Amino acid sequence: MEVSIIRLPEGIEKWHLVAKFFQLRKDVFIDKMDWALHQDHNLEYEQYDMMTSVYVIAHEGDRVLGGARLVRTDWKQNIGKVVYSYMIRDAYLGLLPGLPTNICDEEPPVDPEVWELTRLTSVKGVMVGEEILEAMDSYLQGLGAKQCLFLGPPVFLRLARMLAYDPKPLGKIVGNKDGRFLAFACGIRNPERLAEKEARRARTRKPKPKQTQEALSG
Repeated sequence: MEVSIIRLPEGIEKWHLVAKFFQLRKDVFIDKMDWALHQDHNLEYEQYDMMTSVYVIAHEGDRVLGGARLVRTDWKQNIGKVVYSYMIRDAYLGLLPGLPTNICDEEPPVDPEVWELTRLTSVKGVMVGEEILEAMDSYLQGLGAKQCLFLGPPVFLRLARMLAYDPKPLGKIVGNKDGRFLAFACGIRNPERLAEKEARRARTRKPKPKQTQEALSG
């Protein structure tokens, strides 16, 4: 298993993995979780799947096991008369009718050193969330990023703490017909703190139980 960071134009040779990730998202979020999302040709994609978006894909050869989407918070695109930026901010500004506007206590940032991760998911019985987040963190470190914003169920914040992040909620837990959500921010991990936590985890680590298809983020 490997985790690939895919963005255009340099990632064009692996773009078929992104298409399979869109198909996985349709299987999880639309077919299984019954979210009212756009789909076309058996793929789930939306306004945040831009030419500038970055995809973190876990795969074995051409078989996609899971993935996530990264969007830099200062990127924007116009669709009709609406200017979209990223999911958490647009929800706060009332541009996404399906998400509550009180998702954050303050207006979310617009900053080239801050990114947003959403659509984290994996196939049934495969746990690759940790590997995806580690690859994301390494990629953002290389770019000089300072922070990443996350949107997902409250359990996602606990997962972030387990992986040596220091998550800070951006607001209260909110909900809609699709479930409960929490937006939070994490600084890019400190390598020394990560090494210390990994050493502690190694001493207490237990075999990972199998889990069902995971859909951890918005």
